[in-house]
Amino acid sequence: MYQLLRNADVNVRKLIDETGTHAHITVDGKYEHVFPAKSRLSDALGVMTTEELSQKLTGGSFFYVEDKLIDFRDVNYVHNGFQHTDAAIDSLMEVIGFRDVTKARKSAHRMTNRTSSNTISLSKVWDQQEIVVPHYQQGGGFDSQLSYLWNPFQKHITTQFELVRQICSNGMVALTPFINMNIPLVNRWQEHLNIANCQLQNKISNTMTKRLGEMAEGRCTVADAMILHKHVMGRLNETHNTGERERLVRIEAIVDPFTHLAPYYKAEVFDNKMMAAQVPAHLSMFDAWNIATEVCQHTNQNGASSDAGLQKLANGLVFDRECATERVAHIGKNIDLSPFSSPERAFFGELAVD
Repeated sequence: MYQLLRNADVNVRKLIDETGTHAHITVDGKYEHVFPAKSRLSDALGVMTTEELSQKLTGGSFFYVEDKLIDFRDVNYVHNGFQHTDAAIDSLMEVIGFRDVTKARKSAHRMTNRTSSNTISLSKVWDQQEIVVPHYQQGGGFDSQLSYLWNPFQKHITTQFELVRQICSNGMVALTPFINMNIPLVNRWQEHLNIANCQLQNKISNTMTKRLGEMAEGRCTVADAMILHKHVMGRLNETHNTGERERLVRIEAIVDPFTHLAPYYKAEVFDNKMMAAQVPAHLSMFDAWNIATEVCQHTNQNGASSDAGLQKLANGLVFDRECATERVAHIGKNIDLSPFSSPERAFFGELAVD
C-alpha cells in the first residue's frame, strides 16, 4: 500500500502539450509520474537536459501510497537531509495514516498540500470541536477542526487548524504560527498528540470566540474592501458558469467600495494604498471574512484570483490586526454600515441566496 523507494533509478522524458513542458519520470522501471508544466521539476527542463535531470534524481528517495507519488527528494538531499526509517514510517501510517482529499474542501487542501499528489494527503483530522459566538445568533456556530500532517522527509508532525461556519461550510485555513506548530516525534506518539490537541483546542476556542465577536463591531478597511473586490472581479471576468456568475455578481454589488464609499471619500483614498489602509469601509471585518471564505469555497480560482490570496486576506482580518473601534467611531461616523451586516437580516447562509 505504501513504500519509500531508496536509491531509486530514475529516467526523465520531456513531454510537451498545449499547457507547456512537462517532466515525465519513470522510477525503478515501473512507477510513472507526469509533473505539471509549472512545477519546479518541469521548470528545471528549461535549464537542464533530460539526462542531467535523470542523473540528479537517480539515487534519490520516492514515497508512494497506493502506487501514487506523494513526495520525493533528489540524491543531493538524500546525502545531507533527513528521512524517516521504514519502522518510523510504519508507525506514522498506523497513528496518522493518509486520506483521500478529492472530496475535501478545496481551499484547505490547496493551502496545505506541498506534495506531488492532488488526491492523497498524509494527514488525519484528529479532533473537531464546536465554537459558538453568541453575537451571531443562528449563524454563530463554527467547527474548529484540527488535523495532523506528516511527511517521510520531515522530523516533526505539523498541525493544521481550519475554522468552518456550520451554516454555510465556508472556512478558513489558519496560517498563524500560534496555531500551526511542529510536534517533535518522540516516544508515546498517540499520547503526545492528544496532549497537543487539548492544549491547542483550548487556545483556539478562547482566542477565536473573542476575536470573532470583536470582528462584528469593527470595520474592515477600504484597502480590505478593494482587495476583496479585485478578487471578485478577477473570478467574475473569467468564469463562464452561469451559477457562479450570478453568485459573483451579487457579491460584487455588496463589496464594491467605489459605489458604496465614493460619497464619503475623496478619490485619493482609493488611489493611495496607505490612506486606504487607514480608513474604514462599509463592511464589518466579519462581513469581509465571510465573503472572502465564501468566494474561496464556492467559486474557482484563476490567474487573477487565487485561493491562497483569499485565505491570506481572511487570516489577516482575524489575526493580523485589532478592531479599531474608536477610530471607526470617529472617522466612519457618517458612513452607513452595509445592510448586509445587520444580524436581524439573518443573512448567514451562502451569499447567493436572497
